[in-house]
Amino acid sequence: MANIHVQCEMCCEEKAVGCCNICGNICESCCVIHKKGRAFQNHILKMYGKDGYNSRSIIYDITEEKCKHHPNERALLFCQIHELMICGRCFRSDHISCGHEVVDLCEEAGHVDYDQFNAMSVALNAIKDDSKRIKEEIDRQKERSNTHAVKCKKELDDLENRLKRKVEHSISSFKEEAQKYHDENIAAFSCISSVCEDKVSWAIKEESQLNEFVNNSLTGRLYLMSRNFDKGISEVKRQMKEAEYKNTFKNVCLKENTAALKCLIEDLTDVCELQEEVDGSDEVTTLSIGNATVENEKTRKELFEELIQAKLDTDKAETARNEFKEQFLQAKRDLENSEKTLKGLEQESLNTKQNMEKSEKTREKLCDELQQVKQKLDHSEKARERFEQDLQKVKQDIDKSEKIRKGIEQELLQVKQGLDNSEKECTTLQARCTHLKDCIKWTQPTGAVEVKLNLERVYSIKCVFTFPDGIQTEYNPSPGKPYKGGLFIAHLKDDNEGQLVCRMLKARFRRGLMFTVNENGCVELDGLSLFGDSLRVFFLTDDQHIQKVKAELAAKGITETNIDFTEKLKQTFTVDGP
Repeated sequence: MANIHVQCEMCCEEKAVGCCNICGNICESCCVIHKKGRAFQNHILKMYGKDGYNSRSIIYDITEEKCKHHPNERALLFCQIHELMICGRCFRSDHISCGHEVVDLCEEAGHVDYDQFNAMSVALNAIKDDSKRIKEEIDRQKERSNTHAVKCKKELDDLENRLKRKVEHSISSFKEEAQKYHDENIAAFSCISSVCEDKVSWAIKEESQLNEFVNNSLTGRLYLMSRNFDKGISEVKRQMKEAEYKNTFKNVCLKENTAALKCLIEDLTDVCELQEEVDGSDEVTTLSIGNATVENEKTRKELFEELIQAKLDTDKAETARNEFKEQFLQAKRDLENSEKTLKGLEQESLNTKQNMEKSEKTREKLCDELQQVKQKLDHSEKARERFEQDLQKVKQDIDKSEKIRKGIEQELLQVKQGLDNSEKECTTLQARCTHLKDCIKWTQPTGAVEVKLNLERVYSIKCVFTFPDGIQTEYNPSPGKPYKGGLFIAHLKDDNEGQLVCRMLKARFRRGLMFTVNENGCVELDGLSLFGDSLRVFFLTDDQHIQKVKAELAAKGITETNIDFTEKLKQTFTVDGP
């Protein structure tokens, strides 16, 4: 209880006239020290008779406890994050980050929360009511189990009298099994009753302690109890539900099989059987138990006929499965035929490329070859339409070849129009055919380029060409064999010439004319003297070398006139191989 005359906890000589949130009760002299001393600037000082404080209401139920880490300090604070009583030194050293989650017990637990008290009392009463309800349900189930056990035993005795000595062994086994279920029910009843009695005792104990805290105004204890109260209630309910659901009740009934008696009297195990009625402890489930004896109207002969019918149905299902399998094989053969047709189209495309190379000799010969190519493309288009449905599953594999074919067809139509107009347009057509031939001869594998800028270095522009390992295609020296990728790096100055060469390199890389796969299965440059044989990092330093690289790029159709200067210099993109 509170005492009017409280001694100062700093000097231990004079009567306390105020309270510090860290030092505790202090006298008037110590209050002056608190107001003037720099070490006490963070201390909160409240005077008795002022600030809502009264010396008669000082809490002694928990605030007199000492700090676990600083035995000379009182634990006047409570950290809600760590669920721990702490002193002022602990707050400054370890709990300053907890902020507003650290509460002053003198303020937080300064009165009795009757709403909280009522809620806790209601929860405890609910535990007692649930335990009482479960125990009453157990008593009813126990009575029903005893009734079924007696009834089952009587039916077994009647059956034993009818079958006499022939069924004596089987009846004894049934009795033992029924007694086993009965014993398991008794054990389940005892287990649940024990749990309920234990939880009732716990609830009574908690209720007694709760009343004691309220009657003695031990608000600090009541506050600490409420912190873990809901967790304790949830754990008790979980244990009660676990005991209720874990222990099931099996009510045993007797079921006779009259068909088995008619077919073979010697098969005692088929004459009757024990059936279980599992009665769980679900509150909303009520199982009615009656006579479980059911006559089986089907004889063994009827069951055998049903088995034969089931076997016939199985054979029909197997026949249908074989038919589906044959249809699947036919579909697979059709797919293979479609693949052959695709290879034929690829061969026709190759022939078209050869005809385009010969078209450079004369204009008249070019017109004839272009007409032949157009006819072949018309035939291939008709063939593609006929096999379009069969080629749906392999359409992804021929997307690239289809794009090339359409590009060839478009260029051929433009060539025909140019030949009809003028010799100048024929020259333009030949240049486009040359460019198209380069595209068809695409041997550059799949790779990526990344252009970086670092203004802190002399050679600010860095072009990184990356090629992963892969498989050679029909346009490479060894189709089907793997090739080894690599990393190629070029450094250029960030001036007009350096930016121009960088854009030209990106254009040539995008058209697939910059790299190829050599006979050794390695990625290397195609007609470009940027890098040495052993060193894949190169610096374009002098104008002579830059002009040489520009000339090599122009030989492949990459000039200043066909460069997009609006494109960003710093970018990353990937170019797929053939």
